[in-house]
Amino acid sequence: MAKRIAITNTSPVIALVGAGALSLLDCLFEHLLVPFEVWEELIAKPDAPEPPALLALQNRSFHPLTHLA
Repeated sequence: MAKRIAITNTSPVIALVGAGALSLLDCLFEHLLVPFEVWEELIAKPDAPEPPALLALQNRSFHPLTHLA
């Protein structure tokens, strides 16, 4: 069976954290790629809940967007 991989952008992360459902990404995908640009957007807001929630996921990794194309 093929590995299920997702590449996220900022909006789904914000929406899932707001709904308390970010952990669904760990259940649905074997690997979650977070572009550096998305991470920069998320950490730009002081005390944002998204960065710690994203770091708590087991299957996430951070990548430069140029390597994902």
